[in-house]
Amino acid sequence: MTKERLEYFFLHKEELKKLKPNEIRSLLSKASSLVLEENQPEYKSQCYDVMYQCCFREELDIKEIWMIYWMILKALFINNHIKISEKLELLYKYIYKRVRKTVIDDYKWIGNNSSGLIILITSQFLGLGHAPTNRILDYSYTIATELNKNIMIINDALSNFYHCDYLKINYQENFKSELNDYNAILYKNLTIPFYQIKTYMPDVYCINEILRKIYDLKPALVYNIGGESLVADLCGLFTKTACFPCSTNIPITMSKYVLVGRKIEEKDRQRLETLEDYQEVIETLVNYQLQDSDIFYNREMFQLSENDFVLGIIGNRLDIEIDEEFLQVINMILEKINVHFLIIGDLNKEKIQSRVKKQENLHFSEFLEDAYKAINLCQLYCNPNRSGGGRSSFEALANEVPVITLKFGDVYYTCGEDFAVNNYKEYVEMIEKYYNEDTFRKQMQRKAKERADLLSDIGKTQGEILNKIL
Repeated sequence: MTKERLEYFFLHKEELKKLKPNEIRSLLSKASSLVLEENQPEYKSQCYDVMYQCCFREELDIKEIWMIYWMILKALFINNHIKISEKLELLYKYIYKRVRKTVIDDYKWIGNNSSGLIILITSQFLGLGHAPTNRILDYSYTIATELNKNIMIINDALSNFYHCDYLKINYQENFKSELNDYNAILYKNLTIPFYQIKTYMPDVYCINEILRKIYDLKPALVYNIGGESLVADLCGLFTKTACFPCSTNIPITMSKYVLVGRKIEEKDRQRLETLEDYQEVIETLVNYQLQDSDIFYNREMFQLSENDFVLGIIGNRLDIEIDEEFLQVINMILEKINVHFLIIGDLNKEKIQSRVKKQENLHFSEFLEDAYKAINLCQLYCNPNRSGGGRSSFEALANEVPVITLKFGDVYYTCGEDFAVNNYKEYVEMIEKYYNEDTFRKQMQRKAKERADLLSDIGKTQGEILNKIL
């Protein structure tokens, strides 16, 4: 299967219907290889688009389709330049409906017979330092201690998907098998009942088994933190379900209550039209809390002096997020004012150094444990144009470090209008303002702390959500 052949199917998608199952798999194998080999977002987008179209075939096993779904989901999240022509939520609905047909038991609505238990479901549970895990632990702890609810955490392990040999993937393990036999998790001073599915997912036998376990517990609510949980959504057969994503996007879910961590905007109209008639949107706020840590960092560790004006950039995918456009922004800033960049995250620093003229003003660190403890070494937190980064931007605000971001992605919705600009020209001008005006910078430091206080009030936010649902 040649590259040109794949491009042909991208332009003639109707021809995919004529392919036999073995030909579809051959095409998927080629496309999955090309997305790893090719660097151009436009061509990667074509490959993912063809993979998406191939999924709507009954001959493919649900495990094959689920792996492809996660490959596309990850690609769209980490690279804003990658696009597909169809809506990813339509593929999720297709998967959900196929799995729904495998449900064995005839469930009855729990209603007034519920135990009052709230089950929080996640597809990723990796430990402290992992943002989605921190979120479900913080939410669970607050719901139990401040709102006095009985809770349980279930890891449905749907990110621990079966790997098809013919599909090529660059995938970091997203599952901790050592938690398989845990029946409780100790967080702060609270012991939280816990259960983790042990097998590769989606396994329809395991899904039926966990549905029966959940049904027997008679929960008042199954609360999915993250999105794309087939297990949580299927619990809608017998109890209330809600989904809160780990981003400010409208979550991909079939749950009854669709929680969105921001105000709905005009640009959301098309996405809202894809929701089911029974689904209800609740506007809310994504909350964060700082973790306790005894780790200490100082400027000397990063070859910074006490007099340096430091701009911090932090992320797990900076190789992609610090793109050519943002490198030009760094050059523009360094040409105008004498600042230093502290860049924290795993990345190819030689690539960045080769494109920045004043290399002596760049300071790098690989992954740092509790990196937020290094944010307070900076005067500003600078966000590239990316989808993620919500937690690290909150950590900056909590350290009274103002953020500067474009009006896009989790950082924008986390920090709000006070810290956002329309384009990179305004971005550079705003950094100059912070650099030159002490009074303005101190004013924004106060606003940063006020915003962080609002974002960290999990009890208030979750109380309002549960009151609406329950």
